[in-house]
Amino acid sequence: MITVSRPINGICLNPQEFLLDEENGKIKLFKDLETAQNFMLDLGVPEEDLEAFTFAEEETDVENKTI
Repeated sequence: MITVSRPINGICLNPQEFLLDEENGKIKLFKDLETAQNFMLDLGVPEEDLEAFTFAEEETDVENKTI
């Protein structure tokens, strides 16, 4: 599963803030990188700005991840 995050206020020393699911407020999970990137593009994020986000493959339980 893929998560999408970025440093708070764009400052790399800050912790990551994660894209959340509107329905349950939990970290939004995507089945693959392409799906996550397409979702961001559909939200209106310009393709060249995708590099500001971290697309991470999560193998652990993200339900308990601190955000």
